[in-house]
Amino acid sequence: MLMRLLPQRSNPVLHDRAKLPFVVYTVGTEHQQPIARLQGFSAHQLFLTFAGSGRFRTLDGSGWRTLSAGTLLTLPADCPYECVPLGDEPWRIGYVSFAAASSESWTEWIVGRRPGFATIREPELALAGLERIWDVSGPAFDAWAACERSFAYCLLLKRQMDPDAAPPREAASADDSGAYAERILDAAIRYLHDHLDRPVAIAELAGFVGYSQRQLTRLFRRKLKTTPLRYLQDYRLRTGDSLLKDNLQLTIAQTAASVGMSAEYFSKMYKKRFGRLPSEARAD
Repeated sequence: MLMRLLPQRSNPVLHDRAKLPFVVYTVGTEHQQPIARLQGFSAHQLFLTFAGSGRFRTLDGSGWRTLSAGTLLTLPADCPYECVPLGDEPWRIGYVSFAAASSESWTEWIVGRRPGFATIREPELALAGLERIWDVSGPAFDAWAACERSFAYCLLLKRQMDPDAAPPREAASADDSGAYAERILDAAIRYLHDHLDRPVAIAELAGFVGYSQRQLTRLFRRKLKTTPLRYLQDYRLRTGDSLLKDNLQLTIAQTAASVGMSAEYFSKMYKKRFGRLPSEARAD
């Protein structure tokens, strides 16, 4: 795709940080040259490749990753790294960096605590969003407008991320995909726990965490030796068992409803799981 070259525009970040969740620091597009930042960059960065390709790695022993067209790289502040173009075609990238307020949750939502990678399905829309941030930066800097447009840009990127299409790894890394998988698993488990009392479809759960159904099931099998729905059923039964024993005022039907089951199905599965009926467990 054609990329309009936008010379870097830099903005002051100190005076507005107390009033805004983040302040845009630099924004632009360029043909990326080889670079090594031994101390990292002082602000959080979002890099999107529009054409060509390059290699990226952090300076903590992680392996190289290839960044091709449509690949988004998110970089937290002060993360040492290096990158180099590949091939004869210019490595055309767009970037925006920002200084965030002290809220870690806000920063993690945008860039995470480690470098992240995703594929953006419609990079031309992302380029248009980047241009809108550039228009209110530099000589025409409007901190509020830049923050608003950057937030819209982040929403656009999040909506278009395809986690199934992460860039290939060229050498093994000590932490990275494993840590990402753990976050996905934790989010899925929290969702199941939060929706214990209502029906949950695997498609709904997969959509929530941004994985395909097959990929999420594979993750549960690898980490927990079960499937998401079997995990949910077992958690329901264990929760029901606790409710039965600690809340004698609840009927078995009320207990079953509390964990999203009919009384008949709860009794059937409870006996299969624990070897006795709920009424027998309560009698002990």
